[in-house]
Amino acid sequence: MTPALLEQLDRVSMLAKESKNELCAEEDGIADLNAIVVVQQGDEYMCSQSGIEGNPVDNLPDHLQHIFDAGLRTFDSISFITDTYMRKADLMKTAEEIAESYERGALRNDFTNNPFSDVTEGLAVLTVMWDDIECGGRFVEYKYNDNGKPVYTDLTDHDDKDPKGRMAFILTKFVDFMQRVVHAEATGDMSGFPYMEQ
Repeated sequence: MTPALLEQLDRVSMLAKESKNELCAEEDGIADLNAIVVVQQGDEYMCSQSGIEGNPVDNLPDHLQHIFDAGLRTFDSISFITDTYMRKADLMKTAEEIAESYERGALRNDFTNNPFSDVTEGLAVLTVMWDDIECGGRFVEYKYNDNGKPVYTDLTDHDDKDPKGRMAFILTKFVDFMQRVVHAEATGDMSGFPYMEQ
C-alpha cells in the first residue's frame, strides 16, 4: 500500500471511531452505525450517512448517486464505513475463500446466539484513491464496555492491500467512472462511454 492510502485508512478509521462514539453517546449505550461514505479532497472531508435500513452495501449506490448529483467530480479519495461482523480466522483467508462460505446474516446470527462464537463486531473501512484507483481496507474491532461504550482495536497488521467483494468493486468502478466523466466534461470526448450514443 502507498503511504497516501495508509494515511487515509488511518484518518478514516479515526473518523469511523469518532462517529461510532458520538452515536453511542447520543443513544446512551450500544448502537449500530449506519453506513457512511467519506469523500476527501485535501484537508476537507464530506460525509454522507445513510438513513436507509438494510444491508449497507445495498445502499452504497444511493450514496454514490447523491455525490454525483451534488456536482462533486474530483476528489483525492473515497471511503466506505460500515458496522459489521467478522470471523478473525477470515483475516487469513482470501476474498474468494470467504465468498464461498458467505451467507447473509450468518455472522450476526452466530455472534448473537452462540456464546462460544469466534465472530467479532467492528467497523469495516474501505478506501479508494483517485490517482491510481488503489484500494485498501481495514477492520477496526470493538467490544462494548460496561457502560455501552465501544473500546477499539485496530487490526492494522491485517490491512487488506487488495480488497475484493462488492464494496471494493462498486467503489473502484465509481472512481473509474468519475475519471471518465471529468475527461468527457473537459474535452467533449465521449469515447470513455462506449455504451452511449455519440
